[in-house]
Amino acid sequence: ANESDPEKSADGSWITCTEKDVPGKRRRDQTQDQQNTGFVDSTRKRHTTGRFRFSKRGVRLERLSAEHRVPGTAEGGQGVVFGHGRLLDRDSDIVVAKACSEVRPPGNKITALRALTHGEPLLQEVLRTPEERFEVLPDFAYPPCYLDDLRGYEGLRCHYLDVGPPDAEETFLCLHGEPTWAFLFRRMIPVFLASGARVIAPDFFGFGRSDKPAEQGVYTFDFHRNMLLALLDRLKLTGLTLVVQDWGGVLGLTLPMESPHRVSRLLVMNTLLGTGDQPLGAGFLAWREWCRNNPDMSPGKLLGRACPHLQEAEIAAYDAPFPDLHYKAGARAFPELVPDHPEATGAALSRDARAWLSEEWSGDSFMAIGMTDPVITPSDMRALHAVIRGCPEPYEVKQGGHFLQEWGEEVAHAALAHWE
Repeated sequence: ANESDPEKSADGSWITCTEKDVPGKRRRDQTQDQQNTGFVDSTRKRHTTGRFRFSKRGVRLERLSAEHRVPGTAEGGQGVVFGHGRLLDRDSDIVVAKACSEVRPPGNKITALRALTHGEPLLQEVLRTPEERFEVLPDFAYPPCYLDDLRGYEGLRCHYLDVGPPDAEETFLCLHGEPTWAFLFRRMIPVFLASGARVIAPDFFGFGRSDKPAEQGVYTFDFHRNMLLALLDRLKLTGLTLVVQDWGGVLGLTLPMESPHRVSRLLVMNTLLGTGDQPLGAGFLAWREWCRNNPDMSPGKLLGRACPHLQEAEIAAYDAPFPDLHYKAGARAFPELVPDHPEATGAALSRDARAWLSEEWSGDSFMAIGMTDPVITPSDMRALHAVIRGCPEPYEVKQGGHFLQEWGEEVAHAALAHWE
């Protein structure tokens, strides 16, 4: 409810909101937002009964009525508005509120929403893949690490691997792409560890063991990139070798200009910069169209076709994060997010990164090309090679495909030998 007729506790900290109409003005200025009880907007004019706690950090929904229980739980769940976030109670009943601090999901699903700005899409439901789906992971017996306090993403649980000496001189930050997860690096990680390095491999939200917002509109270029920046800050990472492929590079290659003190080397595989001023290749356009026509894609089958040497258990491991169609919103979103015109989100930032890598980059680089990739072709990689200042002649893997990490032991050894 709005300011009118709330039931306030003696100290003013609690307000019980009863079902009532909310004035239909869709957006108020920030000054008025700060003066009211916390609501900023509503796409429908009906709110349901709930008890909210107001504080300097915003609004917290302490109790949900029976009809708004968290799916899969016996009791009413707990939802939270965070960031400059919005809480989606149910269907289209949307409450927009100011910043709040935390969420503690009661099960694999939570009804909650976050948005970095008032203009970003809603997060209606967050899915968490059950741990038993990850019981069989060939050559990947690394303990999972989790963070649910990333700045701006409080309450969303991010998974990452963190193996090797915490005080190692070199840290390999491995960033996966579409539609994979940290498992993709299992052939490279032992080589990096044998060199005495530390290895960190996060899963983007929507992938792997990280939480998965169910609404495709939540996933944006900035949503993913800002998560990476928050992770770098949270783990206080420096001395990084950035290991990127596919979306790991689309996003990751924009990071060095943001934090040049953190990144000292680049290991670049089959990726691109989404600058929006160059036409996307026919291979990528075909891939994007295929994804549109196959919303319930099987990552395992995709990897099995692209990497014919994979065993059945490895193929199953790529399907493990996605129990059903609803968990795949992030995978459906990525192909649509590659900037395809100069004004697209992320395009200007990527052009800045291109200029910075061409003019300012002073670290070491190593590029490996999977020569059979039909999506990001060898000619695409040659164009990227020309952008990275001081990058030596690329290392070509003749049988290697788009998911070059599946030929990664060879690539990792070649990179380390070059740097030695």
